[in-house]
Amino acid sequence: MSEFPTFNLVLGIIGTITGVIALLVSYWTYRNAKPRLEVTAKRAEHVIDKRFPKKIGFTFIFTIKNRGDRGTTLNEIEMSYKDNGKTHSQKQEIEEGDMMMVGGVHKVNLNPHETIDKLILFDDDSIEEPPKATMDFSFILYHTHGAYRFNLTSKLTFQQHL
Repeated sequence: MSEFPTFNLVLGIIGTITGVIALLVSYWTYRNAKPRLEVTAKRAEHVIDKRFPKKIGFTFIFTIKNRGDRGTTLNEIEMSYKDNGKTHSQKQEIEEGDMMMVGGVHKVNLNPHETIDKLILFDDDSIEEPPKATMDFSFILYHTHGAYRFNLTSKLTFQQHL
């Protein structure tokens, strides 16, 4: 009769240990299941129109990948660059859709392991000197679970008018 209580005690200890381990693994998985964004530029250029020398347009096409195990909503993107020692910064909401359509405009959701391409346009009419052939930019992509920072360089193109 003495072997059954010992067996029950050992079985209870093993069950307790495996339960605690399973609880810790579950908690660790929950805490680490977050979106992991990766952004690359398909197109990065700044355009000037010789008719408006103080205005510059920026065109970016980004490929945004969510390599994480949790989806996220893309909220805003912030762009900053330096011109003649002065830092210029702009924020823009990230939306898709058409105001004239029934569904309207809505936020962009990025599911786990999903990749999207997003066109982002900025313009600035306060540049002090003609832009250089290449410009360095810093970006912050704000999403539901935080912010992703990245840098890139754009090339100058000219807008032609006939």
